[in-house]
Amino acid sequence: MLIKPSRRFSQGRALSNGGPVVSNGGGFGGSINPVGGNGGSGGGSRFDRAGPNDAGRGTPGQGNDGGISDRTAFGAGGGGGGAGEVGGIARDEHLGGDGGDGVESNITGTPLWVGGGGGAGVNDNFPNPQVVPGGGGAGGRGGGGNGSSLATPFNGVPQEGCFIGSDGVPNTGGGGGGTDPECTFAGNGGSGIVVLRYQSAEPILFGGSVSSLDGYIIHTFADVGESNLTYPFECFGCQFFPVSGPQFRRCDYWGDPHYTASWGPHGRFDYQGLGVHEVVNNSEFCQSFRMQAFHCQYRRSRNAVTLGVAFLLDNNTRVFMNDSFVFVTPGGEDRVSVNGPISTSQLQSGVDIQTGDHCNFANINGVRIRGKPGYILNAKIRAHDEVDAPQGICGAEFLASTFVSDPADYLFTDDEFIELCNHCESFGGTGATGCPGVTTTTSVPVVLSDRCSFARPGVNANIPGTLSTVEECEISDGTSPFDQYAQKQPNANLSSFDDVCVFFYASNSGALNCNAVCGLLGTTCNSFLGRVGASGSCSAATNSFADCDGTPFGDAICACNINQDFIPDQGESVEEIVAAAQADPNISFEDAVGNCTTGWLEGVVLPANLSNTSITLTDEQFNVLSCIADWVFAEPEDRGAIVTVTQEQDPIIPPNACIATDGQSLENFANYP
Repeated sequence: MLIKPSRRFSQGRALSNGGPVVSNGGGFGGSINPVGGNGGSGGGSRFDRAGPNDAGRGTPGQGNDGGISDRTAFGAGGGGGGAGEVGGIARDEHLGGDGGDGVESNITGTPLWVGGGGGAGVNDNFPNPQVVPGGGGAGGRGGGGNGSSLATPFNGVPQEGCFIGSDGVPNTGGGGGGTDPECTFAGNGGSGIVVLRYQSAEPILFGGSVSSLDGYIIHTFADVGESNLTYPFECFGCQFFPVSGPQFRRCDYWGDPHYTASWGPHGRFDYQGLGVHEVVNNSEFCQSFRMQAFHCQYRRSRNAVTLGVAFLLDNNTRVFMNDSFVFVTPGGEDRVSVNGPISTSQLQSGVDIQTGDHCNFANINGVRIRGKPGYILNAKIRAHDEVDAPQGICGAEFLASTFVSDPADYLFTDDEFIELCNHCESFGGTGATGCPGVTTTTSVPVVLSDRCSFARPGVNANIPGTLSTVEECEISDGTSPFDQYAQKQPNANLSSFDDVCVFFYASNSGALNCNAVCGLLGTTCNSFLGRVGASGSCSAATNSFADCDGTPFGDAICACNINQDFIPDQGESVEEIVAAAQADPNISFEDAVGNCTTGWLEGVVLPANLSNTSITLTDEQFNVLSCIADWVFAEPEDRGAIVTVTQEQDPIIPPNACIATDGQSLENFANYP
């Protein structure tokens, strides 16, 4: 960042900032009262004071002290310090000191002097303005401005138009010339310059004016203002960073998927959607990394667990894994730590999967259980912070968008998908969405976009019932609802709907205002937009305008705020978990708490008003509640395994620890026995 200092009066300390290297601006010159200021180089000493007067101090390694003045009253000041030498002392009673010289640099290939100090101004009280030959000090070599030689009388007020010195030279950081004490203005300091040079045949950074010389690339920043020097992300560099380090983003889930970390806006949450879901889709930068998970019902609950995973790496290597086997496209064996049958110990420690550039990594581990569906797969996923994308469960804003409804988009082959379906359904209960013969659980054929999917539970709960119809309305230029809202609110535009969903509705229970309708859909009415009228559909909006609490005479259209905290398919509620524990004569909810608060979770206390809203829980509390849910619904023989898996979620444990490495770097698969 290059900053040009002000001309008026005497100021200093503007910066040239080159990232971690900061060059301090020069100190201000002294005046009647303050001594010269400290800075990169010090400002010259003050004037009109008899005896020695201190000057500003320079910063070691950047510049030198300003010159002092040891003259009588009405004497001139010392020159500003330069990068190469101290400022000169006042040369005579009324003659300003010279600025100190700067330093010479050849970094650009052409000799360049920078950082010269400004010369001090004359101080002589003639009755009329008069040029004093040599009255102003010379600017230091390296862009220092000359001091003014025009002596100015004092007429009761400071004078203007009396400075004949010079500014510091642009792009040298030279100090501005000083002036007579009775003159209002002095010289500006010269703007700075930032030059960076590195050995390379081609530029590897972006920014500034780029040139080359003798095998070096040179970036020069000379414009006043803020400029950027950017380093393009090199994918090959991922292998040099520890997977547990800050360069990698986390997305971890376990059990009936408890997402204890994600790089999306939801942080941690439970997501129990059945069928195939996109977990990760990092395909924009570096080698692509996609992961899908097949979710199957967990026992007879509304929870789900991962039964199989499929990956697409580098756009050409496909990986499939269940509890007993790993398949990888021939030629891609170096992308996985296990290829073929999986032993029980390998399932427990996990299978590592990563892209060839090491920018994406996953450890898929599992535990076999007696109850449905026979085993559970867990995941610890890492993506370099340059490649993580806002897609999939790990990154999406709207989790409903992660359900993969079209079999053409599956990463699973037909045979793998049918095998998972058959395995899930062999235990009875609810089949996975998308499997042959399994119908959707949605009871009402209402089509909602991903962004408005928060309304689906409300739609299913209230149609038929309180509401007879709900239709999501498209909002764009020329649509009927937008035109009506634009009439209602002349300040409304398309951006007014960025966080709003618009619904047409008809009621079975008498007139309902938009506060009530949006409440039924799980959110609140937008007070700015409120309600417009309608006649049978979204496409027939009318100008029957009202606020959120206005009761319509018939059909209407409501603007409802998007519920940003909505998580679809969260599974069993806390109340249902407690009820399940009370219904089992062999356990209690307190038993579940006691078993789950061990090891790294020992001493964790759940809040009194417990809910599934994970944003109100600490990481430890969220893991305890997750453990309790899985433990309560587990077969008695499986409860020990649930506790073991919970203990493996301790965040200090790296994604995979193997005997061949320290367990913290991305694995070199050649080290595996």
